[in-house]
Amino acid sequence: MNPHTGKQQTKVISLKKYSKEEAQKIGEKWKEDCLAGLIEHKRRSTIPDIPPHNSDSDSDTDSTVSGPESLFTFQDIDSVPVPDDKFGMSWLLLGMTRSGKSTLMIHLWEHFFKKHITVLHTGSHQSEINKPLLKSVALSPTFCDKIMKETVKINENTKNHYKFLHIVDDIVNKKNDKQLIKMLTVGRNHRNSVMITGQDAYSKQKTMESAEPPGQVEQRNRESTA
Repeated sequence: MNPHTGKQQTKVISLKKYSKEEAQKIGEKWKEDCLAGLIEHKRRSTIPDIPPHNSDSDSDTDSTVSGPESLFTFQDIDSVPVPDDKFGMSWLLLGMTRSGKSTLMIHLWEHFFKKHITVLHTGSHQSEINKPLLKSVALSPTFCDKIMKETVKINENTKNHYKFLHIVDDIVNKKNDKQLIKMLTVGRNHRNSVMITGQDAYSKQKTMESAEPPGQVEQRNRESTA
């Protein structure tokens, strides 16, 4: 964050032009200039093609990215870092209706989770987009915390022998469910993964970041709006 402009800025340095040591020095100098107010904020009209942070840039030119788009990196799914197979992982897919959440969900399942024992918690099992899953996953027509408890218990008694995935698809009224919070915070240690799709970033925030009991969360929310 540039303290003088209040904008997020990122500098991309070509590793075809510079060594990693040279690029690091250039980056440090650029950061110092940002803090000193010497870097002008220039917003781009389109989202640039930003190279992955964990790979070398293929570009021959350097660039500075400003604005909200600089918070994101664009990379091939094969380059996404994932934990060791003996752990689970959590995914949160957010977007408006028809923005491609379910398409991405299917793609992630096929790429990372096809060999997992998968439970799809959804009220839209009849949707055409879910057809690739229906022959391979267990289906719950609504969110079922008891199934989550069972998969955790199974691996507690089998030394994490099985790989489980729970897909929670647009279940909007369970953001503070105790079992879902537990699954997101410690489920990965039981080799349980979770993928959540939704349209509202705020409604998922407390679930993803807080393990407070739901009653305390709701009480604090009431106090803050009083």
